[in-house]
Amino acid sequence: MITYIQAQRLTHFYGQTCALDNVSFNVCPGDSVAVIGKNGAGKSTLLKLIAGLIPSPAANILFSGVALQQQPQRVKNFIGFLGDRPALHYDVRVNEFLKFCGELRGMRGKVLQQHISKVIETCHLKEFGNTLISLLSSGYQQRVGIAQAILHNPKVLILDEPTARLDPTHIDEFRTLIRELANDRAILLATHIAGDITSMCSRILLLEKGQLAFDGAAKTLLQNSLQGEIEIIFNHPPGVEELKLLSGVTHVKQTQDGHFKIECSDRINALNHIVLIANQKNWGLQNVTQTENSLRSFFEKREQS
Repeated sequence: MITYIQAQRLTHFYGQTCALDNVSFNVCPGDSVAVIGKNGAGKSTLLKLIAGLIPSPAANILFSGVALQQQPQRVKNFIGFLGDRPALHYDVRVNEFLKFCGELRGMRGKVLQQHISKVIETCHLKEFGNTLISLLSSGYQQRVGIAQAILHNPKVLILDEPTARLDPTHIDEFRTLIRELANDRAILLATHIAGDITSMCSRILLLEKGQLAFDGAAKTLLQNSLQGEIEIIFNHPPGVEELKLLSGVTHVKQTQDGHFKIECSDRINALNHIVLIANQKNWGLQNVTQTENSLRSFFEKREQS
């Protein structure tokens, strides 16, 4: 089997602090891998080491058999990187920025224009090629960040907290784009958001205090660990105890008159049941908001186990 990334015994220190401790893993074509862990677990350090953004002479990282430390420029042509804050030039237009990025990678003339046209289409930026980046929404700025990351058609795409600053609408659109890009690439992304894993990734690398605590299928690790949360407003609200009896509901908190926060073991099934019973009992369902999950409850459960 072809291996795009082969990381062997990665260790990295910041002064006397060990950020990564003997971490090894492989990534193959078509893999979509989430790197998760609490703050300070080593996620960003790992991604930056893999991307060659942190100098580490001892790092043993191969890309399709080519060593990062021995041939860094050749390897970097294999990688596309998007940090948690896209490194954009906000005072230029989208096409101008992509042209600048392409020239930095040695592309010129017709070849460069072909690559720009392709990523503009892939990232759905056709209407914004002549727009100043500063005038774009956060979601479209993130698309420009992805466009520069795939401009040279890399085999590996590395993303650090890619949805952390997006609103819910842009999150869904961005996840769809990443799924499309994953068809012929390997994706490695760090995230705190459960929905990023369930919608974009099939595999998890779990870091705990710089060590690799788990490497395997996302479903295996997260099954029954992630709770959904719904915020609901009723005109004729039931009691808290009555809501707790509904299928899939694990916890109910009343925040003000008629307003409830409801935690669910299965958010979709629980919501369907709540809507059904609310109509039957004339609770006057006024508004429903589904809250994007973080991985906080998952980490809390691991600490308790």
